[in-house]
Amino acid sequence: MAVLASQSKDGELIAKVLKRLGYEVVRGSSSRGGVRGLVGIRRFIKNGYDTAFTVDGPKGPPYLVKPGVILAAKQNDCIIIPAFMNCRRVKRFNSWDKTILPPPFSRIKVTFAPPMQLSPHTDTETIERERAEFEKYMLDNTNVYSSDIL
Repeated sequence: MAVLASQSKDGELIAKVLKRLGYEVVRGSSSRGGVRGLVGIRRFIKNGYDTAFTVDGPKGPPYLVKPGVILAAKQNDCIIIPAFMNCRRVKRFNSWDKTILPPPFSRIKVTFAPPMQLSPHTDTETIERERAEFEKYMLDNTNVYSSDIL
């Protein structure tokens, strides 16, 4: 699997952890290196890799899906399989993305949603509609509380 990680300092830390866990890492984000990131992801997809994105981007706001995941899926004729992770008890950091850290030995529930098949149209209206549908679906299927949303 290849994972898209931000070019920020936080992204560097995440990239190091992902590499130690055996993942390939592509650096780029909506705010820096976006084209490079999408080109890198495309290369891995063409070589048979699955890819993963954090869909709210490196600067947020949290829980709001950026269009990059939709564009990448359309450009590479891929489907999107949303994955959700939930845990009963977590430490929530006071960061822009409300990062959570489960206590050691916590049970983490990982749920894979049905695949999202995107239309072949890449016009701005279609991309925005599908981005909004994906965002709503994700918010409806996670344990995000309304107070967490900006």
